[in-house]
Amino acid sequence: MSWLSKTSSLPHEKRDSLNTSREKPYGNWRVNRKMTPELAMEEEAKFPTMEYLNSGNFGVAYTLDHKVVKYTVDREEYIAALKVLKNPVPCIATIFSAEQLHDLNLYRIVVEKVKTLDHDERKIISYLRDKIKDKDFYFWKDEFKHPIAKQYITMLKCLEAHGYSIGDAHKKNIGYNKKGRLVLFDLGLAL
Repeated sequence: MSWLSKTSSLPHEKRDSLNTSREKPYGNWRVNRKMTPELAMEEEAKFPTMEYLNSGNFGVAYTLDHKVVKYTVDREEYIAALKVLKNPVPCIATIFSAEQLHDLNLYRIVVEKVKTLDHDERKIISYLRDKIKDKDFYFWKDEFKHPIAKQYITMLKCLEAHGYSIGDAHKKNIGYNKKGRLVLFDLGLAL
């Protein structure tokens, strides 16, 4: 058993049969391979109120009040989180901590919980991402009337100005922080 009841991201009967097939979340499988029962007990003791939120390609996320606790095997995301922790960036969600767990290739990142985009905003962001391929994209002024269009372009410019990649700044990785600013919260491909 690699996860305990609180940190389990899937029901017990499915946990032991995780694999990398397409219908299974990759992040669950990757993290489950690294998380020992002892470490799971430590993590549950540190964050007793956390609840499963979601999983991605390299990690699993849990809500914890106004924060998100993410366990990942992605070293690049961990390095990016350390960079943001040292030098906060206004267009990236606040990083509260980033730690390697023991000597494992497993990392815990605690990040600000953001408000996700609604359906219409997600559609607009998808459309804008397709338009980014046009090198004159940033100079278009009146093309997009929805407020999120300007915020998104502002966020992309901010990321680039601070040396971060915009490649993974898509609808599933961005949201509104407590100040109402559009921010990137997943740093997997940020460097």
